[in-house]
Amino acid sequence: MKRKKVMSLALTMVMALSSLAGCGGGTNALEGGGGPAAASTSGSESSDAAEMFDLTPGNMPIVTDSENAPVFHIVRSRDPLQTVNTSELPMSKKLEEDTGIRIEWEEVPTVGLTEKINLMMTGSDLPDAFWDCISNDMISIYMGQDLLIPVNELEEKYMPNLTKIYEEHPEYKALATAPDGNRYGFPYIEEMYGLVRTPGPFLINQDWLDKVGKEMPTTLDEWVNCLRAFKAAGDLNGNGIDDEIPFTLGLASTDMYDSYDVFNRFCMAFGTPTTSGDERADDNMVVIDGKVQFTAADPAYKETAKFFNQLYEEGLIDVNAFSPSPNPRYALYWDQIKGDTALYGCFGTWSPENEIPNADVRAQYAPLPRLEGPNGKIGEVVNNSEMQRAARFVITSACEHPEVLARMVDYIYSPDMSISFNWSPEGYVYHADETGKWVFQFDDNGNIIIPEPWSTISEVSNNTRGTKGPTAIFNSYYDDKVEYDYAAQNLLKYQRVNGKDEWLEEIESMPPVLKTAEEMATISQIQPQIKNIVNSYRMQWILDGDADATWDKYLQELDAAGLPQLMELFQTIYDRYSEQQ
Repeated sequence: MKRKKVMSLALTMVMALSSLAGCGGGTNALEGGGGPAAASTSGSESSDAAEMFDLTPGNMPIVTDSENAPVFHIVRSRDPLQTVNTSELPMSKKLEEDTGIRIEWEEVPTVGLTEKINLMMTGSDLPDAFWDCISNDMISIYMGQDLLIPVNELEEKYMPNLTKIYEEHPEYKALATAPDGNRYGFPYIEEMYGLVRTPGPFLINQDWLDKVGKEMPTTLDEWVNCLRAFKAAGDLNGNGIDDEIPFTLGLASTDMYDSYDVFNRFCMAFGTPTTSGDERADDNMVVIDGKVQFTAADPAYKETAKFFNQLYEEGLIDVNAFSPSPNPRYALYWDQIKGDTALYGCFGTWSPENEIPNADVRAQYAPLPRLEGPNGKIGEVVNNSEMQRAARFVITSACEHPEVLARMVDYIYSPDMSISFNWSPEGYVYHADETGKWVFQFDDNGNIIIPEPWSTISEVSNNTRGTKGPTAIFNSYYDDKVEYDYAAQNLLKYQRVNGKDEWLEEIESMPPVLKTAEEMATISQIQPQIKNIVNSYRMQWILDGDADATWDKYLQELDAAGLPQLMELFQTIYDRYSEQQ
């Protein structure tokens, strides 16, 4: 075993990388039952085990002699909203009943999860598997160290559902494949028309527009004129206080979807597309004609900062936009928009329904269209994928019968099981209509019906299916299998008004691929310096207006910090990903 040799490197890497992180179609025929002739089992299987297991893909149950079969020890994360023990969750019970697999669940709270899992890796008593515990960075660190087993062969022998997914979506297979050519777990895929691929809605106060006699702006110039009108109008919210702020944002926010720091989406209006999110190593990196480019070194980035300086000089930007929030993910204004009075003319948000709880205040806001600037229209994508985790479920070297767990996971990839494990099983929030499609039900007041004792959809989900696991949801499912997530319907609608669909067509981000431990070490050494330089100068340019005078010095500092080396490394990583598709 190589475990002892790599622990120091692994723990050092995880601590270094913690500074970088915050917090379809065509797959309707996936198997849920029935299947081809039995696949051959591995030579290491005992005859007793072979008699207890049915390894034929599609057959149920998987374990035919549950009383005498081994119990599988699975470590699973537990969300704070989950009040029901994992073993008592309806979906945990269904999984065991359908498959015959007995599971001993060990729960680990999501708070401090990474540190606790790393301690397990250093110990001598590994579980059989981890459910929603292993990040992509941890795969890069621990792969090839006799801790997490490669699953390529298991996929070929026992997992027709996942194999079909990879055949129809080679980009997901490439994202799940490590640099050594192996896959070390089973992914979590949630297609929602690109919901997590772009920031949340950029809103403007429609009531204020009406009061100042302005139409919805379509260009940057028109938008700025609206902000000026908001500033000059006085008491637009009618509370008798001069407390209206034309425009706010969170320049210090680390939100992974970049919903609060809207600066980056303006860069495309000045000539360069950009990407962002969650202090990631590939912030500000786009791919143009197969070449990775760092957009924060493009002159358009400077022009964007000069534009924001103009807004600042005219008093159109909230003075609190430059200060961090107690919770770095959010902006300082995040608490203010929860009040009973509209204070801001324009701002970004992730979920208006959740973040602006006062319905009267929320009704004042409308999504901005895609504003046109001097050299393009605003736009931004998040360096994310709808395959949000390469290994939501991993099998360890301690597992004596990995083929059994592989069959179990492949069953979860069938549509009904994936829908149930992604949201909740049928009969709680979702109910099958006359066509068999799962839909929401509403009361006479138009409110979605939430079963007692819960009061929110999140509470239902966390206490019926627990933390999300290895599932696959595709856009085609919304046609005839399940209604689009209720909480995300307006979010998607507003994103599309902002320009979401065009952004996804026009901008290619650096894909979130798995990297080697050595690559991660290099990134963790260089990227924080790059990030600090970019953030420091951006703030300075907006406040002081000296972007032209300091631009060359800024570029020199980026080079000295290792930007050329970082870009060469990311080009190598991107080329490897492209070859794997």
